[in-house]
Amino acid sequence: ANIHVLSSFFWRDDFLHFYQIANWNPLEFIFFPYGGHVFIFKHTIFYSMLKLFGVNSVVYFTTVLLTHLGCAYLLFKIIHLLTGKPSLAAAGTMIWGICPVNYGTMNIYCTYGQVLVGFFFLLFLYDLLRIEKRNLFFSLGIAGRWAIYLILMATSFGTGLAIGCLVPLIIVIILWKTD
Repeated sequence: ANIHVLSSFFWRDDFLHFYQIANWNPLEFIFFPYGGHVFIFKHTIFYSMLKLFGVNSVVYFTTVLLTHLGCAYLLFKIIHLLTGKPSLAAAGTMIWGICPVNYGTMNIYCTYGQVLVGFFFLLFLYDLLRIEKRNLFFSLGIAGRWAIYLILMATSFGTGLAIGCLVPLIIVIILWKTD
């Protein structure tokens, strides 16, 4: 349903980023706050994409589409875990995966950070729900993995920083009755 995102092209801020990458020191581009936000992970991806593929928009938007597909898969796993019904999980995933609202985020490469936040949040949520269902046991390795997810979310888009701040509350709410 979202294959037409591959025919998207760059827009406004994308061209500013191309200019900055061409004229700034790489570390300055990656670590310089943009609009009051620090997008270290997203800017690292942007920088790497330009250096590896130039301005071939199909490659950029293929990564967006693949990340969206990864999110859809994770959503399927989460709904299946919560309901135990693969048909319900497939229906929920299909509804979310083809929802036209997603196209607005996927169509502009500068907002790829939002897609990344969704992906890493779903990874975190899947782990957390598996712990709640006792399919996974909390360990130092899982805590480290969550820390990586949170850092990547917080440095991808502003919503990721907000989620990072709310994660302790999310953990308490979901694991309230779990030992």
